[in-house]
Amino acid sequence: MNTKSIVSGGVCILIGSFFGLSALTSLKIGTSTNMGPGYFPLSLAIILIAIGAYIALKALGERSDGFRFNLSAVPWRGALLICVSPLILGLTIRGMGLAPAIFLTAIVSAFASRAQTIKTAVLVSVALTIFCVLIFGVILKLPIPIIGPWFGL
Repeated sequence: MNTKSIVSGGVCILIGSFFGLSALTSLKIGTSTNMGPGYFPLSLAIILIAIGAYIALKALGERSDGFRFNLSAVPWRGALLICVSPLILGLTIRGMGLAPAIFLTAIVSAFASRAQTIKTAVLVSVALTIFCVLIFGVILKLPIPIIGPWFGL
C-alpha cells in the first residue's frame, strides 16, 4: 500500500467533492445541450474525483513506501507562490488590465520552481500574456481592458 498516493488521491477526491457540491448547490447545472454556469465546474469536479479515486485505488495494490509526513520536506516557497498567484490576478486585473496582470501572475508563479531562471520566467510570462490577450481580449472580447486604469492610458 503506497500511502503517499492514497493521500494524494484522497486530497483530489476532497477538492473535487467540495467544488462539485458547491456547483450543485449554488449554480444552475443545465443539460448537455443547454449548459448552465454550473455545468463545467461540475464536470471538472467529477473528473477530479475520478482521477483521485483511480490514484487511491491503484495505490492500494502497490508496495509500501514507509511514508511519514515531514513538514520540513514541504516546498513552502513553491506552495506559497502558487497559492498567492491567483490572488494577485484577482486583485490586479481590473486596475492593471489583462496584459500586466497576467504577466505579473505568470512571473510570480514561475518562481515557484527553484530551477527557474529569470530569462526563462520572463519568456514564458511574455508568451502566456500574448496568448491570454489573444484568446480573452481579441477572440472572446471579454470586457476586461488590455491595459487598465492604473496606468492612466
